[in-house]
Amino acid sequence: MKPEGIALVRRAAGRGLVPAEAVGRAEEAADVDPLEWLLDQKLLTRDQLRILLESDAASLPRSAARDSSWTSWLLLTIVLIVLVGAGVGYTLMRAVHQAQVASTQAQAQWASRVTVMQATATLRTGDPRGAIQALSREVASNPANGQAWTLLAEAHLATGDPESAASALQTAFTLDLGTREMFLLRARILLAQGKAVEAVAELQALAPGADRDPLLDEAKKKAVEK
Repeated sequence: MKPEGIALVRRAAGRGLVPAEAVGRAEEAADVDPLEWLLDQKLLTRDQLRILLESDAASLPRSAARDSSWTSWLLLTIVLIVLVGAGVGYTLMRAVHQAQVASTQAQAQWASRVTVMQATATLRTGDPRGAIQALSREVASNPANGQAWTLLAEAHLATGDPESAASALQTAFTLDLGTREMFLLRARILLAQGKAVEAVAELQALAPGADRDPLLDEAKKKAVEK
């Protein structure tokens, strides 16, 4: 599981939502979606998952307030130093500006991660259109978020719109080298578009010899029918 997924499980454990040993299990888990893992392992109910994600989102304003207080203190210090030496003051002013930029970027990145996690929960609980709305806003404000584009493709596919799904996933591939999940999603999209032969080729390239894969079986059957 990726570091941010393990961090999510650790926060859940810290709030008493899951047992402490779940953190160790998460660290040993393969590269899986942390939200699906929590649900599949029956560590959290969907309502508890929503509470956890909403709590994460609510922490953003408090974090911003702390950053603001810290920045104000530094600015006051700089004013005093400027009175002593303009050269030193200028150097520190540049340092504070860089710190402000870094803080803003960190807040934006965290907000994006929370948005993707919440959209994942929305999609997994059977509301793909709600996920599409949230993810469309995210990619509009942060077009370099490859994870959001991939999830948006999955949500479009869930609504029966493989063309929009293919477009979103193509954008994701331009931002990312591609994960196994992305290639599997592309095969599912190809099947939904009626391109069974291409889907078979995609799946066989991804996992040569995987003749018992259900998705590959479905693709082969449709390819023969075609």
